[in-house]
Amino acid sequence: MILPARAVIDPTCRDIGFRNRRTDIAAVLRRSEELHGKPARIRYRACLTAAMRRVANDPDGRSTVDRVELGSGLRSFHIRHSREESREAPVAKPVHVLFYRVIQSGAGNRPSAA
Repeated sequence: MILPARAVIDPTCRDIGFRNRRTDIAAVLRRSEELHGKPARIRYRACLTAAMRRVANDPDGRSTVDRVELGSGLRSFHIRHSREESREAPVAKPVHVLFYRVIQSGAGNRPSAA
């Protein structure tokens, strides 16, 4: 997936102990389907996608938080702030937080992190 973005973000943050983002996202979506069914998985994936697009377009946006206490340049974004931006019906109570850092500013179109 290609995202029009003003920044390339690095959601791995391995230097502070975060695991592989693809594995984590896949696990979140599997669990969502186990607990709430396939339609919920589809909605949650859309919510996560909207959150990643929002962060890529405005990495220092008003709903992001500087997390310097966890690592240099690290920021977080609670996906609840993107629940209405999804192409699917909104997720009732999204609970996950994206942790990321900007690795290239003003990047234009780049492959997404998802």
